[in-house]
Amino acid sequence: MPAEGEDLAKLIDIAGEGIPAWLWSRSASNDKSVLGVGIERARRESSGFSYRNARVACATEATRGMVLSYPIDTAPEDNPDDLPAAIAPFVTLEQLSVSTWYMNALAVFPRYCSKGIGTTWLRAAEKQAQAAGYAQMSIQVYAQNSGAARLTPDLGALKA
Repeated sequence: MPAEGEDLAKLIDIAGEGIPAWLWSRSASNDKSVLGVGIERARRESSGFSYRNARVACATEATRGMVLSYPIDTAPEDNPDDLPAAIAPFVTLEQLSVSTWYMNALAVFPRYCSKGIGTTWLRAAEKQAQAAGYAQMSIQVYAQNSGAARLTPDLGALKA
């Protein structure tokens, strides 16, 4: 739901280890905070980072985590050489993910970690991919992100 934009923005930033906030800061202004830019993007009706592609885990009115996944049927047209150095490797890997179900992000708020939420969302995304007719999934994992690397070893993850 669009109302969940704030939690989605915070979780996508957790998953991206601060890179999303850095990107959003480039669009922030006196009228719109960095988080405000992220919320606006999460509330979009279309694009990869949209509430429409997110599944959110909630309990007693508190968001615990989310998975953001969708099919990549065409390669991004961005030329990695024209992008900031922090972003270029991700676009390159995304271009290799065509014809897969792409897990853009999976994140859990720190206070809910190690409770099986990430594994549950990973399995839910796999089922969603299968139901949509995709035989392969892709996810980009920072090699330094030991929690994500531990969660995704059997996916054949593309690593940045």
